[in-house]
Amino acid sequence: VNTIIEERYDIKNDGATMPIWVEGKTDKRAVLIFVHGGPGGNAHVTNYTRKFSKSLEDNNLVCYWDQRGTIMSKGGDTPSKLTIAKNVEDLETVVDSINKFYPNYKVFLLGESWGGMLVPSYLIKDDNQKNISGWIQVVGAHNIPLSRKLSVEMIEKIGNEEIAKDNNKKWWQDKITEVKAIDLNKTNDKALIKKLYDSGSECQIKITIIQDEDDWIPGHQVKLHPNPDPDIQKQEFSPNVFNNMILELVNTSVSNDLAKVTIPTIILYGKYDFLVPPGLADDIIDNIGSKSVKKVEFTKSGHGLIISETTKAIRNILDFINTNI
Repeated sequence: VNTIIEERYDIKNDGATMPIWVEGKTDKRAVLIFVHGGPGGNAHVTNYTRKFSKSLEDNNLVCYWDQRGTIMSKGGDTPSKLTIAKNVEDLETVVDSINKFYPNYKVFLLGESWGGMLVPSYLIKDDNQKNISGWIQVVGAHNIPLSRKLSVEMIEKIGNEEIAKDNNKKWWQDKITEVKAIDLNKTNDKALIKKLYDSGSECQIKITIIQDEDDWIPGHQVKLHPNPDPDIQKQEFSPNVFNNMILELVNTSVSNDLAKVTIPTIILYGKYDFLVPPGLADDIIDNIGSKSVKKVEFTKSGHGLIISETTKAIRNILDFINTNI
């Protein structure tokens, strides 16, 4: 029987109460858990994309989880609890809850951006993989030192290509000089870390081939807040989480442990992603233990490929789930 559901649960772990929303159709007996980026982003924004979320929900159940310390979560957000390890514990709790609420369903994990560090960190721990039927990596940052190195190289490479085309020549010359001066070994300097991150975001804007296919439904936060706080409505990012986790993240890589990952995997990456460059997809291919792994390039996208090439992203995600259900 195909039933359309829209259910909310509060998941609790070590002082944090984190909401999950499970929405979609039950006939495929599959749940896709969306592990959002950041750290400090949220899942309810993705829940309110016009096209991306609806298309996934028309075919499966989708679980949207707002992580510890983000806008819709409460408690457990002191610095000592804003760690990768604690987020892995939280994801274990979410997966266990989904298996309890929806027994005999296949569970898939989609890690986007920082979620692409959190998901493999979960998969390589203990026997967690037994709970998961597939890993979907979307612009995922599983190796931050490599990502930062490749980001500088990519800005120089693409920048020189743009200069040769006489596109924003002075801007690209200045940006190349700026990022090459960043000392990547200074991993305790939040200002320098942010500078490279901001530079990657700025470079994407200069690539005119990137155009949005999807967008967000206006006022999505209002629906989610029974008594909406105007200040909360304006926020789509929780800087406290990012600021407390960035120094740990910038030194973290799970590349050497990817041989433990044996479940089916698909990697979606943007050709013009200066934040998580395409070389990270190759690094997964080179290190993963899975015999069923595929990478897909999005040639008109940067870091936000689910918005810029929505139809292609949906097709690849659904095909992957249907193949491994």
